[in-house]
Amino acid sequence: MEIINVPEQELKSITEFLMEKRLIFHPLISPDGIPDFTGYLGRSYTLIIDRNILTNLISLCTSGSLSDHHMLRIISSIMFWCISNNIQVNSGLALIEYANFKDSNEQSSKENNIFKRIFDVYSPQLWLDVACGRSNRVPIIQPLKNEKSYTFNINSDHCHMHFMIEPQKGLS
Repeated sequence: MEIINVPEQELKSITEFLMEKRLIFHPLISPDGIPDFTGYLGRSYTLIIDRNILTNLISLCTSGSLSDHHMLRIISSIMFWCISNNIQVNSGLALIEYANFKDSNEQSSKENNIFKRIFDVYSPQLWLDVACGRSNRVPIIQPLKNEKSYTFNINSDHCHMHFMIEPQKGLS
């Protein structure tokens, strides 16, 4: 992992932005969107990103920019914040949701192949520069010739929770 010198004010600014927007939720450490890691030293964390964040992240990585500068700041702030706090980022539920919507694994597999390369292609410094407004572009991730296929189109109770399903006869 690349070591960079981050001015304290920039780190504070990114953290305050994420807290102000209440983007990070967890039932124990941030039920109101404001992370509190008191007493959690040494534990590992995983941020599960939702479909809206993943869609914009993939779009940024495949086009090099986003026309929505607010979303660009959100994406870059989340990515820098996670990397700088050693928080893993997981897109699995968002990919399952997309595969269920499409009733296919094809697009979700393409997105996963891109997502898996993000942490190798983009440096923490790049995410910091974008989050702080010094840049509004990232290098484009080109598709690989031999992309791997994944199975995301599965029956998931978690995904069903997010959709209103018409009650079956006798259940209403």
